[in-house]
Amino acid sequence: MFTLVKISQAQISDCMKRVKLLQVLGAAGVVFVRHGKKHDVYRQPSSNIETTIPRHDEIKEFTAKSIIKTLAPNMLEP
Repeated sequence: MFTLVKISQAQISDCMKRVKLLQVLGAAGVVFVRHGKKHDVYRQPSSNIETTIPRHDEIKEFTAKSIIKTLAPNMLEP
């Protein structure tokens, strides 16, 4: 079970670890859908929005913020 974790802009420096991003998304109720070739697909069940997440150890700041805004906008503090 995931605990509710809000993430501030300061916590996303140059890059964000993929594991940390998945923890934040899991706490928001985002679920895994399928594996792609280089990306995985995740869905927010309440809104049925899907997005891909790259399978890299570290994800660039801009990409991480965009994924969080898409799937879990309430998890990103101003």
